[in-house]
Amino acid sequence: MLKMNKILPFNDLKKIYNKQNYYCEKLGKLYIPDENKLIDITCNRLSCEICRPKLKDILHKEIVKNVYSFDLQKHFIITSEGKEFREKYNYEQSYYFMNHQWNKFRKLINYHYPNLIYVLLPRAQKTGYCHYHILTNKYIDWKFLNKKRKRYGLGYVSIQKNKDVAEYLANDYFNDNEWFIPLNIRHYRSSREIKLMNFEKTKDNIFFNHKKTEEEILNEINEKLGIPFNPFNEYYENKMMIQHNRKNGINGIPIIKLTEVTNEEILNIISDKETIINEYGIQHKYNTKNAVFIKNIGYS
Repeated sequence: MLKMNKILPFNDLKKIYNKQNYYCEKLGKLYIPDENKLIDITCNRLSCEICRPKLKDILHKEIVKNVYSFDLQKHFIITSEGKEFREKYNYEQSYYFMNHQWNKFRKLINYHYPNLIYVLLPRAQKTGYCHYHILTNKYIDWKFLNKKRKRYGLGYVSIQKNKDVAEYLANDYFNDNEWFIPLNIRHYRSSREIKLMNFEKTKDNIFFNHKKTEEEILNEINEKLGIPFNPFNEYYENKMMIQHNRKNGINGIPIIKLTEVTNEEILNIISDKETIINEYGIQHKYNTKNAVFIKNIGYS
């Protein structure tokens, strides 16, 4: 059940997460007609220091929409087992173990609490060992969880600390060290009803491989636009600003705490689903109703 391959030491894994992926911004360029800008194509990996802040922010918005769409107002944490387990297995094996045992545990929970809907986020403890943050639509009794988790060799179950979903999403979710999980493990999972990070590709975008010169790119863009246009200046000015901010410890984007937003405000902001689908390119109906909420409240 547990993979016994040679693993990357946890300190070396952290070094990977704390630098830019080698191929990031070297894969070519993409011209986006709707925004009239040309960008370097990034690797879009959560293990890349450059891409992670952006992806975390997008995933945060996606989770917030589903929290309100499916009433995922319950939050609990499950850790991997303690000293005896950790003397026998390494940190990477804890992720495979937790995944295997969670699948069993989830079926048991769903039997006693039918129609379980959830978002599951595998995260790293300080030593690298796995723990789960689980956002769900069901109130599950702590005594039930604590008793049943022992059957599956799982560690401590907490629904007391950080039990508030809004508090977690506004604070602990952005704790960067918790994202340092093995490279072959997914950073998020969910029940079937929820589809995270599921966007349609924009057909109008134009791809240029890394062999194209700036002059060739400009000529092709200007030919398609029919007017002289230089999309380089603004993009690279912004890029230099982002790099400057990063060097000075300014990273990520300010986030509004959900606790500052009332249910009445949310209901007033939600509007026509068709408009939201066109604007955000979201493929499924469940993730649409809070897109306008995010836009108008100021989630950016």
